[in-house]
Amino acid sequence: VEHRMVQEAMRRAKCCVDLSIGDGISQNDLKTFVNINYAVLEAMKYGAVPIVRKYAVIKDLTDNDNVVVVDENNLIDSTVDAVNEVIENFSSYKGLIKRNQEMLRRNFDHVAAARKYLELVGLDKPRFVDPIFGDLGGVKNG
Repeated sequence: VEHRMVQEAMRRAKCCVDLSIGDGISQNDLKTFVNINYAVLEAMKYGAVPIVRKYAVIKDLTDNDNVVVVDENNLIDSTVDAVNEVIENFSSYKGLIKRNQEMLRRNFDHVAAARKYLELVGLDKPRFVDPIFGDLGGVKNG
C-alpha cells in the first residue's frame, strides 16, 4: 500500500499490539536483551497506545507508564482485555500518549540522534572553520 494509506491507518488506530519477544534463545536472554518493535514506535508517533509483553519494556525508554503490559500467564485473555480497555477508555490514555510522543522526540528526533552520535564518537562539541570568516572556535582534531 502507499505510505499515505499506512499513515491514515495509524492515525485511526487506538492501540498497537506487539507480542514479540525478540531474539533471545533462553529465558535469561529475554530478561537481558529486551526488544521493542519499530512498529510500536511508529504507532506511538501517531498516538496509539502500545500493548506489549514485558519483554518490550526498556529501561530509560519505555516503562509501565507508557505501555500496557499483558499478563504472561494469561497471554490471550489479558491481550483481549487490554485491547478492549484501551478502546473503551481511550480518552483516559491521553497522558500516556503525550509521554510517548515526548519520549520519541527526546530519543529518536533526528537532531537528538545526531547529538548522541557525535557524543559517541567524541565530537560532542564540534567546531567549525568558516571558509570566509575563518576560525569560529577552532576545529577539533582527533
